[in-house]
Formats: sequence, C-alpha cells, structure tokens
Amino acid sequence: MDQIEKPTILRDNTHRTLGNLVGINAWFVQDAEKPNRFTLHADVSFSEERLGGDSATQVIFRMSVRRCDIIFRPPAAAAFRIDSATVRSPRPLPLKHVSQRDHVATKAAGRGKLTLPGRGSTAEAELSHERTQETTTTSEQTVGPFREQWRRVDGYHAWSVDGKNLEDGRLTGSVFDAHKEPRLTLIDGRSEDARRNDEQKNMQPVAGISVRCLREDIDIYDIRFKDPDRQKIFETSKHKAEKLLVAREVLKEALLREGLSAGNLTSDPFAEMSICDVAITIADSGA
Repeated sequence: MDQIEKPTILRDNTHRTLGNLVGINAWFVQDAEKPNRFTLHADVSFSEERLGGDSATQVIFRMSVRRCDIIFRPPAAAAFRIDSATVRSPRPLPLKHVSQRDHVATKAAGRGKLTLPGRGSTAEAELSHERTQETTTTSEQTVGPFREQWRRVDGYHAWSVDGKNLEDGRLTGSVFDAHKEPRLTLIDGRSEDARRNDEQKNMQPVAGISVRCLREDIDIYDIRFKDPDRQKIFETSKHKAEKLLVAREVLKEALLREGLSAGNLTSDPFAEMSICDVAITIADSGA
C-alpha cells in the first residue's frame, strides 16, 4: 500500500485515521472561574485520499466521504457529565443566500352600463374585462455547504454532516468552526483529592472523538490497476462492479491495519466503518 502520511497539526492527541481522509484537531479549554468545567473545541477536516493495494491486487483508487457521524465519547468515569445546555446545535459555515420567489395572481370581473349609439338609451351588460394583479414576495434563508445535524449515536452526542449541497457531494475542508463554535462543555465531578491523585499518578482522564460512516457514504472513484495490460481489460463499464469489489477489500484491509473497524464492506451497503478515532486528555490547552 502507498505510504500514509499522518497529520502533523495535533494537540497532544492519540490520532488514528486513514491517511488524509479525515483529520481531527481537538482540545479542551478550562473555565477560569469554574475550573471543573472544560469546553471542547474540535476542528474536523476532510480531504481526498489515495489508496493502493498490495502486490497481489496492485490496485489504486481515490476516495472521499459523502456523509458521516462525528461522535463524542466522554471519559468512562461516572464523575464526568456533559452540560446538556452547551451541546452545539449546529449552523454550518461559511454561508450563502438562497432566494425563493412566490407569484400570486388575482383576477376580477364586473357588470356595467353600456350606452347604445344614436338611440340615447342605455342597457346593462356584462363588461368583459379582466384585471390581473401580480405580487411577488421574496424570502431568504441561510444555508451552508455542509448539512449538519445533532443526534445521538449509541447514546453519545454526535453531529451528522454531509456534502449534499456541494457540487460533487463530497465533504472537503473543515466542517466546524473550532474557535467560534465549541461542541460542548464537560463537567468534572471529581473531588480535589481525587483530581490531585490522578495527576500525581499521571492518570489524566481521556475523552474521544470518532468518525463513523456506512459503506454507501464513501465515494470510491478513479479505480485503476497498476499493470497497464490488466487495466485495459477492466476499462469497460461492465467490469465496474469487479473493480469496486477489489477497492472495497483494499479499503477494509487499510482500516484494520490502522486499528480502525470495518464491517462487511464487500457485500453490505450499510456496513459500518470507523475512519478516524482521536483520544483527548481532559486538561486545559488554552484557546
């Protein structure tokens, strides 16, 4: 497999990911007035990744994420809890404006008197006239390039993001504003003695963020074999399924090598996979 480069901009995190597909830089900021409160900031960034198979498959391809769940896991210790009022109900950035116009047409008709020429008499008649009035109302709504929604996954707070508003439907770049839009605040319920004891033993509590998706949420494209002769055979559209099958096997093996999880990617479109996992120490890292 082609060499995988690890992200370098990290803050004391244990970071497992599939190359540059997803990168997470996350940290806690301690409240100066209430030191038992820690606010989570997270930058989650997506990119295209290129994978290559081993000597047996000799396949290379590109892949991107269409949709995923970004899941926060608090420390296992019961002393920690999340302040529910601080959980981010997301509003993606940057923003663009979409205008919608509604047209309303009204018609009116009536009766009137008609004077008959040369006879000095009048008669009532239906006046065949029609008045059309058109009004236009304009409403604007603010939408972002990434569709984001808060939900719970396995009981944990999570944010689902997808790239449906993007031209190719693939997530790219940062989906959170890490500094301006923290995710949530964690409350440390340990006593002072317990906290000091953990520090002395270098047993700082750890939280985690993982990125999960289904097989159908991963876009695999530009699949090629390194052997030119073999590539010519598989260039026809009727062999697309075979190439995709091989690529998914390569993807599964790459995930497992990184210590991540993957279900049956070859036959189940709803098979789950973990494409990134980060451990974050509960300590003040500053803003």
